Amino acid sequence: MSNLARFILLIVVSMVIGCSKEKKDSDKPTIDPPVVEEKRDSGIYVLSNGSFNQEISKVGYYDLVKNQYTEDYFTEQNSTLRLSGSCSGGFQYGSKLYIFLSSNESKILVLNMKDAKFLAEIDAGEPFVSNLWPKRATAHKNLIYIVGDGGFVHVIDTLSLKGVKSFELPQWGNDVVIQ
Repeated sequence: MSNLARFILLIVVSMVIGCSKEKKDSDKPTIDPPVVEEKRDSGIYVLSNGSFNQEISKVGYYDLVKNQYTEDYFTEQNSTLRLSGSCSGGFQYGSKLYIFLSSNESKILVLNMKDAKFLAEIDAGEPFVSNLWPKRATAHKNLIYIVGDGGFVHVIDTLSLKGVKSFELPQWGNDVVIQ
């Protein structure tokens, strides 16, 4: 038998053996079931100042499916943290909820929109030229524009969660809208 004939015979035998072999369950590729994340699109967050002049703000959550309200949902989700200052508003952009707190040292708390877990705190300081005193906000291309009492607009980068700049207005603003 020639080398060519042996080579062809070897290929044919290999193909017959390879094709006749039954696949075992362990040989089959495994497919993991899809990960299903709990969605929080069945409720609303309620921001509250608390009682007059007490500066005890709360973030509540009303579950629309269960018709159930949790008055201090923020504390329930972040047991070691407490909101200080008067809640002057809030704003959602992407997967984050920005809570505006005004007091002697105003700040913005950044929470995960899905579960109200604390992510970061943004406070007055460089590059902001004044206390934040946040009031209203809008967003565009990963920047949040916040108008605050005191006649300033503050700009925050939503990726770094840092202040980008501030600019002074000729008068106090009440709201901000992107053109």
